[in-house]
Amino acid sequence: GRESATTAYDFSYRDAPRAYGLRFAVTGDITGLAPGLWREVPVQVSNPNGVPISLTGLTLTVGPDSTPRGCLTATNLEVRQPVFRAGRVVPVSPRATVTLPARGFSAAAIRLRDLPNVNQDVCKNKAFTLTWSAAAEQ
Repeated sequence: GRESATTAYDFSYRDAPRAYGLRFAVTGDITGLAPGLWREVPVQVSNPNGVPISLTGLTLTVGPDSTPRGCLTATNLEVRQPVFRAGRVVPVSPRATVTLPARGFSAAAIRLRDLPNVNQDVCKNKAFTLTWSAAAEQ
């Protein structure tokens, strides 16, 4: 039978662009992964600055194992990165937050692989650590 996995994620971010001293945050979470079903990860990009920024890239990395251990990412999860087309950026107004997916911009997505000959019960109720790398410009 198909098993569901409940997941919780931790997010971190890389500061950018340092030259302007601008900082922003990337946060969010997702639950209810099920084998074979892609789930977009809602992401909030917050701009605490007094000037607008433009998000130019976002990459999601998943830690190698779950917490508690036992559900290996490489075997059980697939990640689809958000698409940033050349010349398109996500505008984030001063002191505002933008949520992706929205306005033609995708978000990262995660799928628990459907492995019919593998018992994936070990993946039930596991949490994975997500790390976001993001880039922005003024």
